[in-house]
Amino acid sequence: MNGKKYILPVAVIAAIVGLTGCTSVDDEGAVQVDRVAARITGGLSAENSRAVDGSWNHDRIGVMVIDAPNSEMEAMYRNVEYITTSTGTTADFNSVVGNGICFQDIKETVTFAAYAPYQASSSMEVQPGNGGVIEVETSINNKALVQESIDFVYATGATASFTKPEVQFQNFGEGRDYSFHHVMSKIVVNITTSVDDGFEAEDAQRVEDVVLKGLVHKGTFDVTTGVAAVATAAVAEDVSMGDWVSGYTTSTNTKTYQGIVLPQEVSSGMGFEVNIDGQIYSFDGLSAKFEPGKSYIYNILVKKNEQI
Repeated sequence: MNGKKYILPVAVIAAIVGLTGCTSVDDEGAVQVDRVAARITGGLSAENSRAVDGSWNHDRIGVMVIDAPNSEMEAMYRNVEYITTSTGTTADFNSVVGNGICFQDIKETVTFAAYAPYQASSSMEVQPGNGGVIEVETSINNKALVQESIDFVYATGATASFTKPEVQFQNFGEGRDYSFHHVMSKIVVNITTSVDDGFEAEDAQRVEDVVLKGLVHKGTFDVTTGVAAVATAAVAEDVSMGDWVSGYTTSTNTKTYQGIVLPQEVSSGMGFEVNIDGQIYSFDGLSAKFEPGKSYIYNILVKKNEQI
């Protein structure tokens, strides 16, 4: 590791390191730049499958070093928390004061990866979960206040250095896409009622529940690879969407439920049960393939006293 110290004027030091703890003070009280702080920016891909689609929402991300040829940065920075107050498509992220990533060697180019939402670990040197693999449960985490906790995104390939410390998780085109991509899938269920077949106008707002059948809801997200997958031993469950994110649109008489689910493929095992005033209307035998970063819309027209 490079052991040299770079002495700069205090004003310049403040601009370079952003007061993130990458400086030290020698025995004579002189401020020295031992290291330079990384500056993190993040952009989102064009995928509209997230809980908040293409915008950040005061997010916390975990940043890690995946290649540092001349230093020990890979071991030092395996899960460093950065935060933003942005609600736009591109955000500047700040570390907790004193706990940011600092470049160690003036000659090396360092490669980074990142994910969101941040998962806590015992220290920045330790990956979260089991070696970076965390457990995911979508059946109980699609309520409005917690849905973003399972809305995983991942970015990789951004590079920076001591002299160019800007870590830009952005899409620069020409095969250089380092932006954050959604690794989960979204399901949207739109329910309308047929006035011509026994219902009254706006009856869809009286939908009491929708049961989503045939999907696996237990799985994992690997923060080191960006892969979300169903658990090997997990089985499909019938899950109520009743307390998932939902809403009613008067102009179209549509009750909508939406949730974030794990990528998976279902062969003739998916279905829905719609409860209106205690009457169950069901439809089974659907095949589906949920891919990362994609949204799947199911439009259901309910006819009274008939199957969907």
